[in-house]
Amino acid sequence: MDREKNAPFAKRWHFSAPIYDDAYTIRYMVDPALIKLYRTTRFVVIAPKGKIVLSIGAWSQALDDLMTIFETSSCALITASNPGSKRLPDASNRERHEHLIKESRKRGYSFLEGLGVSEDGAWPPETSLLIVGIVQDRAEELARLFGQNAIVFAKRGEPVELLLCMD
Repeated sequence: MDREKNAPFAKRWHFSAPIYDDAYTIRYMVDPALIKLYRTTRFVVIAPKGKIVLSIGAWSQALDDLMTIFETSSCALITASNPGSKRLPDASNRERHEHLIKESRKRGYSFLEGLGVSEDGAWPPETSLLIVGIVQDRAEELARLFGQNAIVFAKRGEPVELLLCMD
């Protein structure tokens, strides 16, 4: 996707524009080191047929197959852990994850467990949910409810994206 397709996002200051470079990072006031960390994180989904590892910017046949099974065209990986990328105690993160599960069920979403694992191991793994069938606006809304800076979002047939979702 090129920047011209995202021009409407920039004009409206919509914070969910895909992250492309430092100019966008500065515009949305996200620490470039965090963006790098988000981009290099490996996202693991615990699927019925085994683990699916997702990378930002890469298309995944396994994820597309999963969306086909769930008869949907989009999904989002959302965590409740470490809001605003500020580390919380493990017990707090477990409690927040349980709240995300309850909130997702309340909203009627189907989901699978997932995990975000930093490439260098400097950041502890974060539990997450792959919510299947969720549209982008609802995914951003749910992430903002849990204080998250960004989400991983995918549409069938397209590369996995990192989207900012701050207020």
